Amino acid sequence: MISTPQVEGFDEVYKRNYTRLSQYAFHIIHDKGDAEDLANEAFLVYYQHTNEMDIENPDAYLFKILRNLIGNYIKRRDLHPTLSLDILEETADIQSSPEPLEHLLPQGLSPDERDILILKLEKELTYAEIAPILGISEVSCRSRFFRAKAHFLLLTKQNKFF
Repeated sequence: MISTPQVEGFDEVYKRNYTRLSQYAFHIIHDKGDAEDLANEAFLVYYQHTNEMDIENPDAYLFKILRNLIGNYIKRRDLHPTLSLDILEETADIQSSPEPLEHLLPQGLSPDERDILILKLEKELTYAEIAPILGISEVSCRSRFFRAKAHFLLLTKQNKFF
């Protein structure tokens, strides 16, 4: 029998698989927040594709989606250096500065880039928490953060602004 969200129920598929998917992702990437984000993204892709095609085995299809997302995540992670408060502290000497992160970011960043860097790094919010604040999806939030990180690093290398 062919299963679709209408037949099997998307909520049921989600409840049955979310924990297993996030644990599987965590086992590979060793980052709980990103593992949960990838599991949620797998469900988003699954949900988008259920209207386009018949899915015989939702559980297997979800794991296939997740494996692809993890592969993309690892490629991105390896291609783009990680930006954390530690890197910003080394670059901007934040520990000795009473100024908030907002004042220590380079001038070349757009307001959107500044906002997402502050929300993620200084406020330490998750993508799920940031997305509604910015009025975007979690997937868009994640890609905007990666672009903002890359732009920040490019500006710091080019301008040596601190």
